[in-house]
Amino acid sequence: ANRTRLDAVAQSAGIENAYEVRTIEQFGELAAKALAGNGPWVLVCKVVAEKPDVEPKLMDGRENKYRFVRYVEQTEGKTILKPSIVGRKD
Repeated sequence: ANRTRLDAVAQSAGIENAYEVRTIEQFGELAAKALAGNGPWVLVCKVVAEKPDVEPKLMDGRENKYRFVRYVEQTEGKTILKPSIVGRKD
């Protein structure tokens, strides 16, 4: 996927106005021409993949399951999991 020139593919398919853009300025200029012009246009926008600095949230799968089930029980008014009787002394 990183090596395929999609603008060249579009041009070989007969679309004369096919361009690869790498800056906002290039995009703005070509987008304005595309909106004002006739015929099909292809703009292939190359972007930098960025990952935001977000701390990982520590999650416990079992706790998440029970929280979800209790939420569904509350919103739907139905019992899914019955109270556990394991370890009870009556």
